[in-house]
Amino acid sequence: FSDEIFDDARLFSSANQIVIAAPYWDLSFPASLKNYVEAINIVWINFCLLRGRKALQTLQGKKINLRNDSWRVNII
Repeated sequence: FSDEIFDDARLFSSANQIVIAAPYWDLSFPASLKNYVEAINIVWINFCLLRGRKALQTLQGKKINLRNDSWRVNII
């Protein structure tokens, strides 16, 4: 995981708090945000696979704030 392609995933994983501010269009987030989330979801960086195909989240206990112009959601 030393390649620079994993830098964003490592940065996301090491953050104490994550704030995502994005518009909410037609019951969905923008494609660029979806692409970013897919790009940073790397096995052994942001989650680990266990026996029985279960996933252990390594981001447990971190605060994630989703914000747009009209609402805010806090995920812990």
